[in-house]
Amino acid sequence: MQKIDADFESLAYQNVISSGEYLLGTSKEIDQKTEQAVLKKLAYAHYFTKNYEKAEEYFKKSLNGKSDLNQDAEVLLRYAQVLSANGKRAEAAEAWKAYSTLKESKVAAEDFAYIQRNPEPLNRNNSSYSIEYLPLNSTASEFSPMIYGDGLIFVSGRPKYNGVKRIFEWDDSPFLDLYHIEDREELNQLNTTTLSGAGRADKRSKALGSDFYTPETANDGPTLSYMATTSAWEQPSIEARQVSRKLNSVYHEGPADFFNNEQSIIFTRNGIGKLKYENEDGLNRVHLYIADKEGKDWTNLRAFPYNSGEYSTGHPAFSVLEDILFFVSDMPGGFGGTDLYFSVYKDGLWQKPVNAGSQINSAGNEMFPFIDDNNQLYFASDGHPGMGGLDLFSVPLAMNGKPEGRIHNLGAPLNSKYDDFGLVAQANFTSGYFSSNRKNGTADDDIYSFTRTGTMYGCKNVEILASNNGSGKPFVGLEFKYYEINTPQISWSGQLDESGKAEVCLEAEKEFYFEFDENKVDYKKIFFSTHNLSDIRPSQLVVELKPKEVERQQEKIEEVVPKVMARITDTRFENYYAGEIRGNNDEPVRDVKVRFINKCTGEVKEAVTRSDGKYAFLRDKECDYEFIAMKSGFATTYEFIPGEEPKKGLLAEVVSNVMPSSTKKEVVTSSNSSFFDPKVFRVGDVVQMDKIYYSKEEYALSAQASENLDQLASVLNRYPDMVIEVISHTDSRGSAKDNLIMSQKRSEEVKSYLMSKGISGSRVKAIGKGEASPVNQCVDGVQCTEAEYRRNRRTEFRILQIERI
Repeated sequence: MQKIDADFESLAYQNVISSGEYLLGTSKEIDQKTEQAVLKKLAYAHYFTKNYEKAEEYFKKSLNGKSDLNQDAEVLLRYAQVLSANGKRAEAAEAWKAYSTLKESKVAAEDFAYIQRNPEPLNRNNSSYSIEYLPLNSTASEFSPMIYGDGLIFVSGRPKYNGVKRIFEWDDSPFLDLYHIEDREELNQLNTTTLSGAGRADKRSKALGSDFYTPETANDGPTLSYMATTSAWEQPSIEARQVSRKLNSVYHEGPADFFNNEQSIIFTRNGIGKLKYENEDGLNRVHLYIADKEGKDWTNLRAFPYNSGEYSTGHPAFSVLEDILFFVSDMPGGFGGTDLYFSVYKDGLWQKPVNAGSQINSAGNEMFPFIDDNNQLYFASDGHPGMGGLDLFSVPLAMNGKPEGRIHNLGAPLNSKYDDFGLVAQANFTSGYFSSNRKNGTADDDIYSFTRTGTMYGCKNVEILASNNGSGKPFVGLEFKYYEINTPQISWSGQLDESGKAEVCLEAEKEFYFEFDENKVDYKKIFFSTHNLSDIRPSQLVVELKPKEVERQQEKIEEVVPKVMARITDTRFENYYAGEIRGNNDEPVRDVKVRFINKCTGEVKEAVTRSDGKYAFLRDKECDYEFIAMKSGFATTYEFIPGEEPKKGLLAEVVSNVMPSSTKKEVVTSSNSSFFDPKVFRVGDVVQMDKIYYSKEEYALSAQASENLDQLASVLNRYPDMVIEVISHTDSRGSAKDNLIMSQKRSEEVKSYLMSKGISGSRVKAIGKGEASPVNQCVDGVQCTEAEYRRNRRTEFRILQIERI
């Protein structure tokens, strides 16, 4: 027992397993207390060495086969985790439910139980990704890939056969080193194994659905793929070499990141020699070390200033500006096992590390961070609700390192019931690499590549609840349509059931409008955002609607003849058209469906006139538009509206052919009204401003922009509760990293200008999207005209709040 205790304290888990199983198998007079202690240590030893089947066996024995309120909370947590990893959903759900009553992290544990019973939300985006097993993998562990130049750096425990057998007592595996492949294209050329979240078999197997380490689908059968029955694929078919003897030591080297134009590296390793940290328990923990490139090798090896012998630091990841370093540590004061921390590099010094906070860190382990060129943080965690083991998550970061928005589980097939971690992504998450032990479910980690062909997060369940705002009774059978606000020409329809409810699945991280049957209820356009929605639980959209008053049928027969309506005025501002519809009695006409069709792009926008007959549309002032006004009982009105610089080939004769000359009205231009007026726009609307910046300083405000921003400041002063987002975009030329930085500076410049006009900074949220959200097909690799690029270089304002709720 003394040996078992000593080995457990020194993390020699393989020794614990040998001694513990020997003791239980030979000693017939062991007392119950000692037996329970051995069972618990054996369970943990198998858990940490990734033998989850044996871990389940011993955790279950240590719990006496129960998962009630009187059990050890830590044991119950690990038991729930291994049940999830072993695919025993029903038992895992019960264990998570029991654990939720023991810990403060009640919500997270309840969500774990929920996802075990209802795994579909994390599986539904399977078809958006294809997964490839890479030919660099061996029988040892390979994980944590990192892009370096045209190549790939990764961690491997493959033996080096240099006459010295270096074995890690944790699990009797070789020590880890950094390896390098110089050309990533070789991975694609030599790859022989293509997997799919939809269950497609590998290229060497004829049986459909035969891969056994992606989530099960209707195509999957009991036959294992070729990979499962042979070790031929376990031998790497592409040569990798050690990075450097000056970086690799006789102990562990782990995940790394590069900075300073890849001329410097920060990496994880055990301390050795003068760089080893002493501590009372005698453990040689891992820490962060930095080195610089000199010629073909690395020199000037030095320690990160916040290393300590009392805790570990590792798994480094730089922010997009390389002024903030994220890393993993189990230093005192955290939320769980290992947490994410960050340190700011300022005035040549690393500042004291800051815990990344409870939004990111949990009671479990957060590890393996990576930050892409859009400042999106990816990390692995077993403490946030997921599919089992370590799951991959993402969250956007502000430029100060703080998370912005909700954490998302990336779902299958990137995640599985096993450990999935060590992700690195490229090109707006359209491709990348990650690590997983899904093939065997043990400590045998492998590296995979992924390609995204669909949405990043899939769709989120939303339950619509509609009632009469007078009586509270549900609207039974009411029809509605909904569409993403940027593509109103593509819409979907639905109908409320007998309880006034309906369920829809909306694409994540998008904004939508809902419109209800205007023949039965007063027109109401509902804005709904899927930003920050739960990955696993349905969200709700609660709507109160007013039934439409039934008009008395006392109209004379002659009044049934369609009436004429006319567009009385059209006011052109910098970024929108605003106008008014009147009838032949010169009275404003309400509930007219007004459609604006952009003849440059084909984009269709719709609105409905209010009681004063008014409407407004965002516009591109250089494009022609077709205007259509429709209302029951009125003749449909068509009109052609030329842009300020009419396009060739578009004929204004269209107007003459479809519209009587008596209905044409002169366009009136006004500069007195303010754009961005809450009387015209609503919460959720986006107002776009063109040509805010001169190219000379790239983010300095132009004189014209200052004039427009003065109008915006005036509106914000008139509406003291109004809150807006300033969102800047660039085109796709140049690097994604530089574009993200530039767009953020542009948004912050606008925010600073508004603050100089007396607007509180808390009312203006500055966001830079870089090249991530184009309005057309001008992305990397696509040649476009300057006019097409210009459409993507834009700054938008989104109304988040007009009046305090």
